[in-house]
Amino acid sequence: MPRRRLLLVNPAHGTTFWGFEYAMDLAGGAYSNAPLAILTVAALTPDDWDVAIADENVRPLDLDAPCDVVGITAMNAQAIRAFELADAFRERGRTVVMGGPFATLQPERCLPHADVVVVGEAERTWPQFCRDFERGEHRRRYEETEKIDLTQSPVPRYDLVQPHDYASLPIQTTRGCPFDCEFCDIIVMQGRRVRTKTADQVVAEVEAIRRAGGHSIFFSDDNFVGNLKATRELLDALIAHRERTGYAPGYFTQASLNLADRPELLERMTRAGFTRVFLGIESPRQTSLSESGKRQNTHGDLIDRIRTIQRAGLIVWAGMIVGFDHDDEKIFEEQAEFLDEAAIAVAMVGMLNAPPKTRLFARLQQEGRIAPHADWADNCAYTNIVPKQMTRSQLFGGYAELVQEIYRQDNYARRLVRAIERMGEAVPGTASARTPSMAELRDLWRAVRTFTFTADPVRRRHFVPNLLRLARARPSRIVEGAIHLGLWKHFERYVPELVERLHQAERAERLREREESYARSAGRRKLAVL
Repeated sequence: MPRRRLLLVNPAHGTTFWGFEYAMDLAGGAYSNAPLAILTVAALTPDDWDVAIADENVRPLDLDAPCDVVGITAMNAQAIRAFELADAFRERGRTVVMGGPFATLQPERCLPHADVVVVGEAERTWPQFCRDFERGEHRRRYEETEKIDLTQSPVPRYDLVQPHDYASLPIQTTRGCPFDCEFCDIIVMQGRRVRTKTADQVVAEVEAIRRAGGHSIFFSDDNFVGNLKATRELLDALIAHRERTGYAPGYFTQASLNLADRPELLERMTRAGFTRVFLGIESPRQTSLSESGKRQNTHGDLIDRIRTIQRAGLIVWAGMIVGFDHDDEKIFEEQAEFLDEAAIAVAMVGMLNAPPKTRLFARLQQEGRIAPHADWADNCAYTNIVPKQMTRSQLFGGYAELVQEIYRQDNYARRLVRAIERMGEAVPGTASARTPSMAELRDLWRAVRTFTFTADPVRRRHFVPNLLRLARARPSRIVEGAIHLGLWKHFERYVPELVERLHQAERAERLREREESYARSAGRRKLAVL
C-alpha cells in the first residue's frame, strides 16, 4: 500500500503585533514563533505517513505540493486566509482538514471550506481520522468532548522545521487556566482545570529543541503559573537540565499577575533561564477588572506587583484592553499613563472582543450589543462589541490615538530604559548573567548595524544614546536591552498601518451611526404623525 502524504499548513497571519515582521531582518530573517499546533499534529500522525510542514509566514506555499491530505490550522486572525487555502487545495482534489482554535469555536464557518473539521484537542481525534482515512470512510466532523490527559501528548516534531526560520521554538507545558475572565476563550476551549505535562516530558521537549538547534524557547502556556505545584517542579527540572547540559537558551512565557506574589517562583524562573514574561494586565481600572472577572489583578497595587517582577530580573510585556463597560473616553489616556509608570515598553493593546461561546459573548448578545456587521475573524484591529459608555467610532478613534502615543519613539525608549534600570544588575547564576549565545550576539550586531550605520536620524537617536545609557547603568543587560530597542523597528511601520486601518473603521462607523440616527429620527417623526 502506498504511503499516505500529509501536508500540514500554517496560514499567513498578515502583519501582526506578535509577528514582528518588520524587525525580522534583525533576527536574520527569522519569524517570531514556529506553529506548535501542527508540529504536535505531525507527532500524532502514524509513522507510515509522510509528513511535511508548510508555514506561509516563513516562505511561500506551493499549492501543487504532492499530498493526499492537507491539514490547516487557524487562529481567528488566520481564518480568512485559511478559507482561501482550503478552497484552493480542494479545487486540486486534496482532502482538506481544518482544525485549531477557530475551527473549535466556529466549526460551522469552516465546514463549507473543508472536507473534515476537527473540533477541540486532537490527541485522540487526529489518529482516529487517520485510521478512518486509510479505510476510506472518514467522517465530516471529529469532536473531542473530554479534556486530554497531557501526559499522553507526544513530543512535537521539531525536526520538521528549520530552527533558523524562527526566533523561538515553542513548548506547551499546560492547558487550561484556573481563572474565569468573562472575555476569555481559552477556558472555553481548554477548561479551568489546569492539566500538566510531567517535568520529564517537558525536559524531553527541551532536549528535542536542543538537538534541532533551537536557541530560544517560548513556553506558550496561556498561564505558566496556573498550577503552582507543577510550575515549581518544572522549574527545578529546567534548572537541573541547564546545570547538567550547559544548554542555556533564553526562555519567555505568559503568566497571570499573581506571579508577583510568589518570590520563590520568580527566583527559580530567572535561574532556569527566563528573561521575559507576558502578563495579562488588561486595565488600570479596578472597576473594569472586576467587571470582566479579572479578580487576580485586583489584589494589591498593580504597579507595585509589576515592579516586583521587574526587580526579580524579568522584562515585562503586557496585554491591555480598552472597551470594557466601565471604560469611557478617559481610558485611553489612563492606559498610556499606566504603561509609562509601569515601564512596560512592549504592550499588546487591543479593543475588547467577544469570542463566540464566551460568557461575554452570551451577555452582550442578550443585551443586543454584538455588532451585527462585525466579523470576529478580523479582530486584530477590529471589535465585534458595542461599547457601553462610548460609540464604536469613539472606541476606534481613541484606540488609534493610544497606540500612536505609546509607540512614539521617545515614549517606547523611555519605558524600556526605565524597565531595565529597574531590574538592577544581573545576579550570578541567572539567565541574564550567562554568557550571551552566538545567536544573541548576532542579533545584537544586526541591531547595532541597522540603527547606527543609517542615514535616518530618528533611528540613530532612538538607538545610540539609549544603548549607551544602558551600557553605563546596566552593562550585564546590554544584549537584552539592545534587542528590545531593535524591536521598535517593527512598531515604527506596523503602528501607522494599524492606525490607518483603525481610521478607516472609525469613518465607516461614523457613517453607520449617522444613518442609524437618521433612521431613528425618521421613525419617531412617522410615529408622531400617526
